Amino acid sequence: MRFSRRDFLQQSAAVAAGFGGLQTLSAHQSDKDALRTEGYGMLQPDPAQILELPKGFRYRIISQAGELMNDGLVVPGKPDGMAAFPGPKGTTILVRNHEINPAVTPFVPTAIRWPGKIAPNSTLDLPVANLDWYPTLLNLTGVPLPKGETIRGRDITPALMGKEIEWPDVCYGEYSTHHQSKTHMRMIRTSNWKLVRDFLNPERDELFDLKNDPAESRNVISQKKNAVVVRELHTQILTRMKAVKDPVLKKIKP
Repeated sequence: MRFSRRDFLQQSAAVAAGFGGLQTLSAHQSDKDALRTEGYGMLQPDPAQILELPKGFRYRIISQAGELMNDGLVVPGKPDGMAAFPGPKGTTILVRNHEINPAVTPFVPTAIRWPGKIAPNSTLDLPVANLDWYPTLLNLTGVPLPKGETIRGRDITPALMGKEIEWPDVCYGEYSTHHQSKTHMRMIRTSNWKLVRDFLNPERDELFDLKNDPAESRNVISQKKNAVVVRELHTQILTRMKAVKDPVLKKIKP
C-alpha cells in the first residue's frame, strides 16, 4: 500500500471535516444530482468539463501541467497543497507544492549557473538530495563545516567543477509524523530497489522493484524471493540511522 502525505490527510478525521465542502463538490458523478448544499445551491454543468461549481461561482486556470515556466522548467503535475501571500503592487504570490510521479519524473531537475566555474551545457547524472546543498554551499562559499555537527548531506562541489568522484547511487530519507498519525518511516533507494520501513507500523513496510515498476504501484515486500534484498536494504537503513544518530534507533527492538 502506498502511503504519502496525501494519505495522511485522507486518514485524518479533523482534516477531512475541514475539507468537507471540497468533498461535496467532488462527489461521484452518479450522486452529484442529489447534492443539496445549503447556501450555495446545485452544481452547474461546466462546458469545459473541468470543474462544476454552484451558480455564481467561477474558476480561473493559472497554469497547467506541462506548460513552460519563465525559469525554463515545466509546470509539474500532482499539486497537493498551496498557499497565497500578498505581493508587491497588489499582486498575489502563489506557492504550490507537487508530488512527483516516479514513472515520469523520478528526480527533480536542478539548474546551476556559475560563469567561469561551472562549464556551460554540462550535466550531472547524480541523485542529489536537498540535504546535499548544505555542505556543498558551505564549501563553495569557503565556510568550514561546523565542528561537532552531524552533516546529513554530501558535498557535490567536485562534481560541479567537472571532476570524477565516487557517488553511490543511493538515496536515504526520513519521515516521522506525530499528530494526525504516528509514524517513523525510514527509506533507502538504490537504482533497482526502494525499501520503506515504518518502525511504528511494520505492517505498512514497503518494497518496490524500481526496474520493473518505476511507478511504485506494487508492494513486493511479502514475496519470499525478495527476502535477501529486504535484509540488505534494511541493514543499509540502520547504518544510515546510526551515522546521523537517529533517536528512533533507541525505540527499535533488537
